[in-house]
Amino acid sequence: MCLLDFVDQKQIPAFIHVSTAYAAGKKIGRCLEQPPGNNRFFNAYEESKAATERILIERARKMDLDVTITEDSVSNGIYHIVNPVQTRIADIVDYIQEQFRLKGIRTCPPQEFQRTPRNLLERLFESYLQAYSPYMKDQRRFSTEMTQPVLKRRGLVCPPFDADMCRRCMAYAAENDWSAAGLT
Repeated sequence: MCLLDFVDQKQIPAFIHVSTAYAAGKKIGRCLEQPPGNNRFFNAYEESKAATERILIERARKMDLDVTITEDSVSNGIYHIVNPVQTRIADIVDYIQEQFRLKGIRTCPPQEFQRTPRNLLERLFESYLQAYSPYMKDQRRFSTEMTQPVLKRRGLVCPPFDADMCRRCMAYAAENDWSAAGLT
């Protein structure tokens, strides 16, 4: 039985779905808190999240079900939960080098690597980041007009991605053996 069939059968009046802001698809600039269109995507993950949102919204209309998609249990709508401060790639690389006691990874424009080729560590680092490459070049800016008032009312702040957060994320990945699962 599908989860929505269960919700319908039990006459549950509302449903909350946790998605990702990246369901907005390949865009440049501002991404509004609205249902995804038929966009192009960077990968199958983004495309599957957008397809799930579209199916959920269509079924919810047929079932007369209030649905909330978060990207906080709030009222009907789509909410992007993102930090408004963008973390620079150079800072993330610094955090990772500090975390793993590495030295020698440069962050620079591609033409710099034509003048001075990547060293072995940089090539290895780049191979691990291949799956994340589209996000590192991402020009989307996720709208939070609906989200911010809700977070403010509840005294919640989306934390910045700083050195401490990076350490926590890396510890979580290690504890859950992401590399063995092929997720790195």
